[in-house]
Amino acid sequence: MAIQAAIPVTETFAPPAWGSSHPIGAVLTGDGVNLAVYAKRATAVDVLLFADVDDGAPRVIELDRATNRTGPYWHAFLPGVGAGQVYGLRAHGPFAPEHGLRFAPDRVLVDPYGRGVAVPAGYTRTPAGSAASGVATAMKSVVVDLGRYDWEGDAPLNRSFGDTVIYKIGGWADVKESPSGAKGYCRCRARSRMPASSSRRARNPSSGKGSRSRTTPRP
Repeated sequence: MAIQAAIPVTETFAPPAWGSSHPIGAVLTGDGVNLAVYAKRATAVDVLLFADVDDGAPRVIELDRATNRTGPYWHAFLPGVGAGQVYGLRAHGPFAPEHGLRFAPDRVLVDPYGRGVAVPAGYTRTPAGSAASGVATAMKSVVVDLGRYDWEGDAPLNRSFGDTVIYKIGGWADVKESPSGAKGYCRCRARSRMPASSSRRARNPSSGKGSRSRTTPRP
C-alpha cells in the first residue's frame, strides 16, 4: 500500500492497515474506519481523503492488490478517520465499452455503499476540462455515524415472522393526467397471466371426443 507523497497532506493520519472485506462500505470502528468496496474488474483502487467538500488536492492512498483485496472486494482500515470525513474513490482498469467496462481512473467516484454525499457549490455532472480541475467540483462521499441519527421516536416493529404476512403483487402503472387535469396522476392496474401449459383437455359432450380449450384469466 503506497501513499502519494507529492499530494499536500492537510492532516496527519496513521498509515492504513489491511482492513476487512466485511462489512461493505465505510464503517466506523472505535479507532478509525474500515472501508470495503466491490470492484471485481478493477486492476487497482485508490482512496481519496479530502480536507473538505471543495478540496482539490486530496491525500491519495493506493491500495495494495496483495494485501488490500479479498476476492472481488478491495478494503483498507483507516486509523484516525472519523465521522464527517469527506472521501472518494478511483478505480483503475480497462476501458472497453463493448464489454461493459468503462474505467476512468482520472475521475473521482462516490462510494456506491456510502451513507452520505457531499456536493460542492460548483458541482456539475459534466466533467471538467482536465482531471485535476474536476476533483474539487466532483461529488464526494462522507463517513456517517449511524448511531447519531435522529429517528424522531421511530422504532422497529419487532413483529415475528409468524405474525407477518408478505404479499407481492405484479402490475404496471399508466402515468396520465388525472381527471382533474393535474399531471403526474398514476393509475395502477394488476393483471395475472396463465401460462400456455395451462391449456386443459375438455370433453365435448356432443362428440364424446376430447377437444383442447384454453382458459382465459379474468382481468
